Amino acid sequence: MAEGIKTSEMRELLRKRFGNHARYAVAEEVGDSTGFARRRLDMVVCSCWESDGFCIEGIEIKVSKSDLKHELENPHKHDVFFGDLDFYSLAAPREVINGMSESIPKTWGLYEAYRQKDGELALKCRRRPVSIEGS
Repeated sequence: MAEGIKTSEMRELLRKRFGNHARYAVAEEVGDSTGFARRRLDMVVCSCWESDGFCIEGIEIKVSKSDLKHELENPHKHDVFFGDLDFYSLAAPREVINGMSESIPKTWGLYEAYRQKDGELALKCRRRPVSIEGS
């Protein structure tokens, strides 16, 4: 795992980013059906404000280059969700994304986690996603 950033820490960073509960509704480990779902998204964020377009974004967390590489080898594995999503993004540590960002589809958003000089974790939007409908 890059820089020791764990999946749980990535989840916490995303929860903080979308922590305004009046503005966003967040669900984790969202399956494509009830029961034993075949596919899961790590996080789904629903914007509850009209000014944000009431959009729904699916987010996959990747904490290793091998996990990201596996995702990129099968970029359509989450297509089953695309009928219900407006946007799709990846969230990963900076070291995982570096050197691989050109391989990530341009329509996918990218959230980048990194350690600040004081050692605290931070998250930034490196690339905004393009609407699935428009892609």
